[in-house]
Parts: sequence; structure tokens; C-alpha cells
Amino acid sequence: MGIPHSSFSYTTNLLRQPIPQRPLRVDAPLDVERAHLPLKPFDRDLHEEHFGGSDAPSSPDPPSGHNERYLAPYLTPNESSRLAAYWYHTRLIEQDELLLAKIDTLVNGLQKAIGWGYAIAGLLSESTFTRTFGSVFMVPDMSQDWRFKNAPQVEALGLKSYAGTQLRLMAEDGGDVALGSLCVASDYQQEPLSSDQKDLLVRFAELISASIASHTRQRRLKRRQEMNEMLSTFRSSIGDDHHETAALGIIQQAYPDAQVSIQSTSDGKIDLVGRPSIAYTDISEGVWEDSEHIESIIQSSNFKDLQSAQTVRAIVARCGTSDKYIVVASNDVQHVLDDFDAWFVSKIAEITATTIQNRLLQQALHARETFIRGITHQLRTPIHGVLGSVELLSEELTAMTLAGSPPVNWGESRHALSLWENVATIRNSGQELMTTVNSIIKHNVWTESTATKVQLSPYSLVSLERDIIGDITSYLQRAELQGVSIDFIEDLPQGGHIMLTTDARLLTECLQQLLMNAIHAVSDVPAGTVSLTVHASSEPPNLTIDIVDNGIGIAEENYTKIFDPYEKINPHKSGAGLGLTLASKTANLLGGSVKLVSSALGTGSHFRFELSDPVLEFVKEENPETSHEETQEPHTFHDIRNGSSFDHLVSRTVRHLEEKGLKRSDAASARYIVTDANHHEVACIQLLYPRSVVLWLSSMDASREAWMKERQMQRRIEVHGPLYRLKLDETLRQADLLCSAISPGTPKDLEVIEKAAAIPLVSMIQSQASDNALVPEIPPVVEIPEAEPGRFSGYCHQLKLRALLVDDNTINLKILQNFCKRRKIPYVTAEDGNQAQEHFVKAAESEEPITLVLMDLQMPNCDGIEATAAIRAYEEKHGSCKSLILMVTGQDSEMDKINSEKAGADEFLVKPVGPRVLDKYISACYSFYEPAGKVLPT
Repeated sequence: MGIPHSSFSYTTNLLRQPIPQRPLRVDAPLDVERAHLPLKPFDRDLHEEHFGGSDAPSSPDPPSGHNERYLAPYLTPNESSRLAAYWYHTRLIEQDELLLAKIDTLVNGLQKAIGWGYAIAGLLSESTFTRTFGSVFMVPDMSQDWRFKNAPQVEALGLKSYAGTQLRLMAEDGGDVALGSLCVASDYQQEPLSSDQKDLLVRFAELISASIASHTRQRRLKRRQEMNEMLSTFRSSIGDDHHETAALGIIQQAYPDAQVSIQSTSDGKIDLVGRPSIAYTDISEGVWEDSEHIESIIQSSNFKDLQSAQTVRAIVARCGTSDKYIVVASNDVQHVLDDFDAWFVSKIAEITATTIQNRLLQQALHARETFIRGITHQLRTPIHGVLGSVELLSEELTAMTLAGSPPVNWGESRHALSLWENVATIRNSGQELMTTVNSIIKHNVWTESTATKVQLSPYSLVSLERDIIGDITSYLQRAELQGVSIDFIEDLPQGGHIMLTTDARLLTECLQQLLMNAIHAVSDVPAGTVSLTVHASSEPPNLTIDIVDNGIGIAEENYTKIFDPYEKINPHKSGAGLGLTLASKTANLLGGSVKLVSSALGTGSHFRFELSDPVLEFVKEENPETSHEETQEPHTFHDIRNGSSFDHLVSRTVRHLEEKGLKRSDAASARYIVTDANHHEVACIQLLYPRSVVLWLSSMDASREAWMKERQMQRRIEVHGPLYRLKLDETLRQADLLCSAISPGTPKDLEVIEKAAAIPLVSMIQSQASDNALVPEIPPVVEIPEAEPGRFSGYCHQLKLRALLVDDNTINLKILQNFCKRRKIPYVTAEDGNQAQEHFVKAAESEEPITLVLMDLQMPNCDGIEATAAIRAYEEKHGSCKSLILMVTGQDSEMDKINSEKAGADEFLVKPVGPRVLDKYISACYSFYEPAGKVLPT
């Protein structure tokens, strides 16, 4: 059997033997004169003249003028296609032992069936050719045929009879080509083959051709598997720094004899070895072939193995949209590239492109993160300085006023009011700026947020009101909040609570944005009301949260715009126009959605947050506690209305009292009187009903004017919007304490009432709202939050407070110093993490240990995270009690928060952080800490 680079054909007994090398010198039976001459191109006229009667027993007459000893062979009419098919289908065929054995069996069977001396299967390479004829070509006596009688095989070897047919396969262009032939031959003259014998020869040829085609399919499948394995290896080993080297290495492994390169080009020109550049647009389906050069080689060098010094075929794949191209260039004429080769290189290019894009993205993200971190610090730090200073000024003014030594002549009430209004203006402007900065920063770091893995954990839905409302009052201006009523409605199963597996931080951020959007919408309408209703059930799993307001509404033409970044329906309203954008993105990250259910101008809007396929679990309450209302005799209340713009707040308060089990009564016997009267009417009510505590629903301006004129705080609690359940609960707690100070025979002088009012009452929510309170009302004092059981175990509860203040910004450090001075907390200061560690160790060694650390994060030399970790390591090494470490920073990235917690920080507080917020967290750890006692004079 003839194989590529072989010399002619081999009989069946040689099929399993190693293929011999082509002889180095020309001996018989080769034609010495013609051995090194190329075959002539195909000539159809001569072919018809020489082989017109190819199936006839006798040969045609010699053409006139023929003076050759025998008819020399010539090329086929489609020699380039034939050779390409031959090279492709016979690649590695010598390694397919099963195929060779099958062909051997078929050839032996044919020889026995025909009965001639030889049966030969031959494959025709570029350097060894036989003639191709019809279905069967037969010469009964070659010694009498002028075309062959002087040929070396007949003259020297004595070949007498021959009959053969082609081994044909389909070529790329859709036609069929001859890869070789199957023939029978004899050294003795034979009778011509019968029709049945000819048919048998053709069928055996078809079986051999089908076997070769099957070999090609199996080789392709094996090659595809090898390619997939190499791709898998490449994916697992590729790195950002050495991705190009890894790509070249894996491709060189697949094509060891090719030139492999990664080229950068801006004009789409690809450089190839030994020839001019080619245009990328000239490459079809990833494979390029120099057909003209291959044809030229075939025509000129078909008497020997075809070789080329220049690239004849190439695979080119672009790395995404970059200017980089992977090029596999081959000068091996016999190696035909196919669609699998193009697919493999394109996948390498795709993976490389993804790696390049990821590297560029990481570089861009790193540059942006550096910028954001810097600008965040630069923006939040001065704003923190402004707001912190205003809060400390507010504390100072309130304390001096209550002590009876105002800094101005309080008789000039208008001047005093102007002072408070100026302070409030500074604070509100700073707050609005801070909210805008926060929204813009959060929107611009969203790529980083989405890359952060969502932190899933069980979350109780009963905590939603507390967690959502917590920061809202510090985000919005007092003027927007004071007339707003907020209803939290829980449509949840009774007898337990629903646990949702989610990221609690992202969930609350999403709902906060929706709630603030609703508050903005109702801030300019009378009786502004927002409701947030939670619908949840575990069977089947379902969670929807509806936010409905009676605000200004949205025109229909704006329905599709409201979720776009920086889109504001009313350009004159505060905010950056990012709230709904952030809410929608956050919901998507949680696997849910935010949509506008309905809205109309002048009527309000209905938004819905919905989770698709939420993980919910109903936790049954084992021993429900008996409510306060069930164990005591119900208190009573009475409402007095004057039809002001705060009438809806009176209605909201009355509804809350009724829900808590309080009963209506006449004014004379009521424990509480709820009213929206003006300050003159409130003074009269207090005189008429001296045994009642008045819950006065009013604006900040009205309560400020009343306080300036009367300074009468007896039995009166001024309640400002926004109203919500937790705030009203805390108002009732404060009212209960005031009522306990009023009993028969007890003096009702101001001092008693003031001392009662100084007891820590206001809720955690009120405390954050109180950062807005610049009014010298009964100072809302931070509630001491209930600490998590065991959370502060091992802390310095028995030692006095001694603070370490760490910040590289002089203004911020000054604010922290004033905070400690107002609360009579001894302190030391440091401007970087190294100084902080030195002061901490020095204090511990002097037996006056630091028990409170207010730590900045971003500082030179040593940052807050490193310093915190060092402090915790020192405490552990020396077995000392733990100090409370509050990280107070202008950074709010999730990674900073995680790293701070890992280092040992107890809380991560993002600037601006008001004094009341610090009071809250200090009180949670140290029960002896009384911030109210430090604010009000004794």
C-alpha cells in the first residue's frame, strides 16, 4: 500500500511492514531519464486520444508523431484538490493498525476472488502517481500495448496483465477525487475480467474508501478530545502575568513544527515567515492558505516530496476586540488545517482576550478605587468636620441655655431664634451634601459591589423597621421629615417570625432608598403619609414589600425614566437622582426586583420590592412573652385637635396608642393628652390639666418659638415627624417616666421635671434623629441599646473611661477632643497608627489603661487596621481586658469593613459621625456611661 512519501505501491504482504525510505539513487525498475523530471499538466485532448477506449481489451493506435518509448504519466485535472484531500485523509494513517489490517483483509479477499497473481491497494502521494481512468481500467496484455510495453514495470519486471479502479473520496469543493487505486495484476497474460469480477473490484474499492473516511472521522474526534484537554489545562494554569507565554506554550504543544506568535497590529496586517504580510480580512473562517504557491510547487516539484521555505498555511485568531492576534504559521505543505484547528486557536485567543480584559479591568478598578478612596476621604472628612462642629455647638448652646447662662440675651428671642436657624441651616446643608456625596460614590463603586460576593445569612423580618429607619433621619433634612407619618405594616404569620436567608445589609440599603424616595415625594404635601407593608409566607415561599405614598406622584411619560441614573422628576428637589437606580441594582444583586406598580400626579406612588424564589423559614415562638399592656391596668388618653397641618400626626399617634391598649377618656382624667395646638394653647392645656403629660405634635419652628418665650418643659413632650412605631414607643416610655415624677404632693417645679427628663430615654432611632435636633427642647438623650449577650465579655467594664483619639486630620482630632471634654473623658491623641500603638502600650504600662479607642482608618505610616490588629495582639499577649475600638472613617467599602472586623474593631462607623452616635456605641459597652449627665448640668 502506497503511503505519503513512499515509492509507488505495496502488495498486501507488506501492509503491516514499516514504510521504506525513498531510494537515494535511481535503479531499475525506475526510469532513469524521467525520475527527476516533473510530470506534465493534464491535457484533456491528449487524454481522450490516449485513453478513449480505456475499457476495451485492445489499446488505441499510437498518435501520430509519438516517439516516446512508452506513454509517460501526467497530473490529474484537479491535482491540487486531490493532493489536499490525500494529505488530509491519510494523515497518521500508518499509525492506524486496525485500518491497515482491515485493508489487508479486503485486498487478500479480492486477490482470491479474482484469481490473478496480485491484488494491490495504492495511495498516490505528490511524488508517486498512477493514471486514473473510469470505473475499471484493464489491460489484458501489457507487453502488446504500446502505452506500457516499454515501461520499467513491464520491461524489467515482466508485468503482463492489469485491471484497476480508483479509491475515491469527496473533496472540499464537493467533487470527488482519487486518493489511489485498487488493482489486480499478473505476471502472466490473463483473460479479461467479467462484468461480475469488475463489479466485485469496484465494491472492494468502495469498502476501502469508506474505511479511510472512517479513519478520518475517528482521527478528528480524537484530535478534538486532545484539544479540549489542552484547553482545560490552559484555563487552569493561565495567570494574569504570564498569559501570553502560557498561550504560546499550549499552541506550540499542539503544533510543534509551526511558527507560533502573538502579534500586535493596528492596521490588521499579519506577518508570516518568508512572505509579505497578509490582511486579516483575507482570512476565511480563521484559516488562510497560499493556494497559488502550493499550486506552483505541485507543478514544478511533483517528482519529489513537496517542501516550502515560506508559510503556506496559517491559523489567525483575534484576541477579542484588542489589537492582538494569535498566529500559527506552517510551511508544511502536507499539513492541511481544518475547522477544528481554527476552533482550537480561537478558543485560546478567547481565553487570552478574557484574561487581558480582566487584567485591564483590574488595573482600571485599582486606579478608580485609589481615586475613590482618596476623594471619599477628602470629601467626607471636611463634611464630618462641619457637621461634628455644629453638633458640638448645639450641645454647648443647649447646655448653657438650660443652665441659665445663655451666650446671648435670650430676652431678644428673635435674635436667639436667628442663631438657632443659622446653626440648623449649616447642618441641613452639610447633611444634604453628605447624602449626595454618598449616593454618587455608591453608584460609581457599583462594579466593585457587584464583584463582592453576597453575604447570605438568616435574617428576621421583624427587624426591618429598626434597621431601615435607623439611618434615614441622618440622611434627610429636618424640614422634609417633620410632617411625615410612616407606617410599617407586617403581614406575617402569627405565633412566630419569618427568617429570610439574604444579605441583610443590601436588603436594608435597598429598602432605605425606596423609603427615602417616598419621603421626598410627600415632604411638600399636607398630611404626608408613607406605608411600608411586608407580605411574607413560607409555604409557598413569597416575599413582597410594598412602599406606598400619597405624595406628588409621577407622570406616565416618566415611568420608564425614574430608574435611570441621575434622573430627577423634580430638578429642584434635594438629592442626586440615584435612589431608585441604587435600589433597583441592589434588588437585582439579591435576586429580586424593584418596580413601579402604579402612580398618578397628585395622588402618590406605589413601588414594590419582590424576591423571586426566596429562602424563607417560619420559626415558631415557644414561649411568647406577655405584653406590658396585658399585665397592667390600661392607661388613658385624650386628643385635642385644632385642625393644623399636623392633624394626621395626631391621628397616627392616637392609632398607635389604641394599638398599645390605651383607652380614650375625658381630658381631666387622661394620663396623656395628644394635641397639635399652638404653643399658647399648649400652655393653657398644661394649666388646665396639671396631672397629664402633653404629647405635642408640632413643627420644629413652633416648638423653638415656644421654648424661647416660655422655657416651660413641664409635663410636655414635643413630638416631631417623622412618626413611626419605634419612635412612638420611645415617646411613651419617656411620657411614663415624666408621669412617674408627677404625684399628689410632689412639687412641680422645673428642676424636678428637668431631672426626670434627663434620664436616658430616647430610642436608638431617636438618637440618630437627635443629631438633627438643634432645638433647645428637652434634650433627646441616647437610649442605651441592649448589648448582644456575651458580646462585650472580657472588656474593661470595671475601669474608668480613658480614650485614645487617633486621626491624621487636625479638625477631626479637634472634634473628638471636644467630644471627650464635654463628657469629661480623659484622653490622649495620636496622628497615625504607630503613635497610637505607642500611647496604648505606655498607658497600659502606667496602669492607666486605654478603655476606649476612636480610630481613623486611612492614615500615613500605619493605618487604622494595622494599629487595631496590633492593639488586639498586645491585649491578648498580656491577658489584659479589651478596650472598645470604634473605627471612625471616611471609607465605606465592604472590604474595609471586613478587614476592620478581622483586625478586631468593634464597630465600623462611616463619617460623618455625630456625638450622639458615639454616645450610643459607648453606652452599649459601658453601662456606667451616662452621656445625658455629661450634656446637661447637674
